Formats: sequence, structure tokens, C-alpha cells
Amino acid sequence: MSAYALTIFLSVTSVLALPVLPGEDVPFSPAGPGDVRSPCPLLNAIANHGFIPHDGKNIDLTTMLDGIDNAVGLQATGRTFFANSFNRIAAVSSTGKNTTINLNDLSVHNVIEHDGSLSRLDIAQGDHVSFSQTTFDETKSFWPAEKISIKDAGTAVKRRQQTQTRANPQYNLSPALLNTTVAQSALYLGLFGNFVDGNADKAQTVFFFGTVSLSTP
Repeated sequence: MSAYALTIFLSVTSVLALPVLPGEDVPFSPAGPGDVRSPCPLLNAIANHGFIPHDGKNIDLTTMLDGIDNAVGLQATGRTFFANSFNRIAAVSSTGKNTTINLNDLSVHNVIEHDGSLSRLDIAQGDHVSFSQTTFDETKSFWPAEKISIKDAGTAVKRRQQTQTRANPQYNLSPALLNTTVAQSALYLGLFGNFVDGNADKAQTVFFFGTVSLSTP
């Protein structure tokens, strides 16, 4: 097991509770005019499902944590992880307050958003907020089976970094943001798999990234 894969394994077991994905009765509506979204598929999805304000604006810490918990379930360590992330974003908030954020505040580079994303371009390459099919096609090429193992998830993280190191002369990923990257992979493994060996359902994971929905494909 690579160091990437091992760290993902440890993260998987500590962030999420036993997730229960929203049922078909939970409404889904993608972002519309005036709504804002982030580079984070999970936060975008819970906004699309209405677990946090659909417009993505003026979200306080309690609203965000409760929204994530109601959508997918969180352990105490998960609440701490997301609370720490919220506080980092609140420091650069565009709301005028350091107690609330807009989802597009997550696009501030090297706070939470980072180079080497699984589904976004690097900021030096263009639009680093919106989903990039080309980027994601590379990521999912490292998921060869119907289930995504911890090893395959780790490989995808490592290979995306290698690709961007070659493609982006300005590539920069700090140790703290590397940990964020690994935790993000742990999230999809936990959401769509289990807490022992990952094994996230590939079809569900691909659907999630592509549609920004927690519904069943």
C-alpha cells in the first residue's frame, strides 16, 4: 500500500459516520442565475439538494456542518475537519463577515482550493472552479474496476500530481493542502463505499462528480 493509499485509509475511518445518501424524495436543483458554487463537489451537491442555502451565500458554520451532517452524516472528527476548513475560508470571506462564507469563497487559491485536483484545472491553466471533463477523465482512468479501492484512489491522487507537475510550471501543493487532497478522496470512498477497504461504487462516484448530485444514477 502506498503512503497515499494508507493516508486515505486512515482518513476514511475518521471523517464520515455511516453515510445515508439522500433518497429520491430529496429535491435536486442545479445552480441557477444568481447562485454561487465552489470547486468542492460535495458542498455544491448539498447546496443543490437544499441542505445548505441553494444560492450558496451567507452560510455560517452551524448551517454548513448541520447541512453536511444531514446530507451524508459526520463523525466528531469530521465536524472538526470541516470546521477547520470553514475557518480558513472565513478568513478570506467575501460576505464582509468572518463568521459567514459564500461558496465561491472556496475558489481562493491555496486556502482550500489547490493544484492537482481530481476534477478541476489548476488555476494557472484557466477555470479552476468548474468541473473539467478532461481532468476527470484522467482521474477515472486510474479506477479500472467497478469498485474503487483505496489503492486505486491513492494512485489517482499521485498520478494527478505527477501530471500537473509536468503540465503546470507554477504547480504548487503544500503539505497541508496535500492532506486536504487526501481527505477529499477519503470522502468519496466513504460516501460510496465502506470504511474497511474503500471499494466505492465507481458508477455512483462518476455520477456524483459529473452531475454534482448525491442521488442514485
